[in-house]
Amino acid sequence: MSNLDETIFSSPPFKFIVEGKTFYVHTALASEFSKPLGRMMNGYMSEATQGFATLEDVDMGTFVRFSRWMYSGDYAAAEYTTSFTEPPESIYEQLRTLTPLTGEELRAYRAASSLTSQARMSGFGGLGHVSSTSTSSSQPSGSIFVSQSPFQSQNLFSSLGKQPTTNSSLFGSSSPEPKTVPLNKLKISFSELQYAVLDKRCNALPPRANKLSSEDYTEVFLSHARMYVFADKYDIQPLKMSAIRRLHQTLKVFKLYPARVADITSLIKYTYSNTKDSDNEPDQMRALLIHYVGSEMDILVKSEELKKLIEEGGPFVGDFLGVVGRTIRSQ
Repeated sequence: MSNLDETIFSSPPFKFIVEGKTFYVHTALASEFSKPLGRMMNGYMSEATQGFATLEDVDMGTFVRFSRWMYSGDYAAAEYTTSFTEPPESIYEQLRTLTPLTGEELRAYRAASSLTSQARMSGFGGLGHVSSTSTSSSQPSGSIFVSQSPFQSQNLFSSLGKQPTTNSSLFGSSSPEPKTVPLNKLKISFSELQYAVLDKRCNALPPRANKLSSEDYTEVFLSHARMYVFADKYDIQPLKMSAIRRLHQTLKVFKLYPARVADITSLIKYTYSNTKDSDNEPDQMRALLIHYVGSEMDILVKSEELKKLIEEGGPFVGDFLGVVGRTIRSQ
């Protein structure tokens, strides 16, 4: 056992209260990774005097991941969920081109097929949104409802390679369908991004690639983004770099179906609400997401979700317009 191990495991535990639940971590270990936390536990702050700290700015899942990372050098991202936003017949077509399904995926498909049949027998013309918990017999009957598809065909300028005319709008729906943007320089450069490994203990497995458009990766993405924000606030640079590297690896293998654009816009909204650029350089997470937007511009630009995000304004709009220019130049 090293001297550091002896110091860590002989140090007293410190109590953290997160979302009403109590957690204990070794004082020396948390102090080793985070100077702000070290001052909170060992200095003259009220938390050190009273012997515990209530963290209002972190959710329980993030704190558990942080604790696991401190002790093991790794953390488990959140699990994806399944919500069917299109008829299972469309999902079946996707399945035919994929590797054999796991038992969980087969059960999810069969459940969706059953729900669709029930909806049609009840007089519904199609399946709207059915959450993954809708298969439970205790779920209210209102769990199945019909909704108009939000993925209307809209485009930027009339194609990304043309300048806007006087009667064009950023998301004008009257212009013809844009041609599919080929694999461009932004897509290639996004896949080649590298992030430093500051933690020698890092041993995370490669991320799982999504297989169906019904697989919701919102919480998967947000679990990494929340870790990044937490690590940035408490000055834990190895964890910060681990979180952004793992998010990048997940985005690299993520197939952006039109039905999954909301997963990305939710991630963008969280990131821009909880990070800020410095005077000298942009925030790394913001830069990563803007690069991703450029690499998937052909899909994102046709979505209602991105349109709404643009309409909300804020610093994302300026960054988005910058990547639009780079996307046009890359073609």
